[in-house]
Amino acid sequence: MATRSQTAAVLLAGALALAACGSGGTTPTSGASGAAGGKTLVIDTSFDLKTADPGRTYEPTGLIVGKAVYETLLTFDGADVTKPVPALAESYELSKDGKTLTLKLKQGATFADGSAVTADDVVFSLTRVRDMKGTPSFLLDGVEVAKEDDSTITLTSKSPNPALPYILPNPALGIINSKVAKEHGATTDPQDKAEQYLNNSSASSARTRSSPSTSAAR
Repeated sequence: MATRSQTAAVLLAGALALAACGSGGTTPTSGASGAAGGKTLVIDTSFDLKTADPGRTYEPTGLIVGKAVYETLLTFDGADVTKPVPALAESYELSKDGKTLTLKLKQGATFADGSAVTADDVVFSLTRVRDMKGTPSFLLDGVEVAKEDDSTITLTSKSPNPALPYILPNPALGIINSKVAKEHGATTDPQDKAEQYLNNSSASSARTRSSPSTSAAR
């Protein structure tokens, strides 16, 4: 049976192929352009893939790839978007004033290369999205990400932000293996140079594996 990383690689390869096929535009027919009776061939570009870097993608195909390759702190249970449920975070709690979201990381979660998913990986991943100023950076505008201890992360907004738990399932906020990413030029500023690596590698080294959680949000 194929592993998740193998499946992710196949998905990315397929998306890249579809993007290549859909990048052509229209094909001219015989005869002069606009001639009576002429026909136009329309190419569906729904599956264009601009990038597979989660910190830069925000088009549908990129988010589909991101969902397959990376795991987020929170997710939704199928089509039910009324309540975020644990993913890499085993639990979460929003403060009464709506300004601070506290998340407890699931113990034993690992990346596809076997290394542990740490609080440092989470802080790096989310800070990178916010400060690299890619397309999805607006998701965390005004949100400070901090490591409280080895298993606790806080996201703090200056003003009440009750939408935070509903934002975190976005595939653009998938957690990457910060050590691997840094080795290939990832930073937490606009000088980041990891996009080419994340495009060409399918980022399978950053896919997380963890057992289903039974913890509920508080």
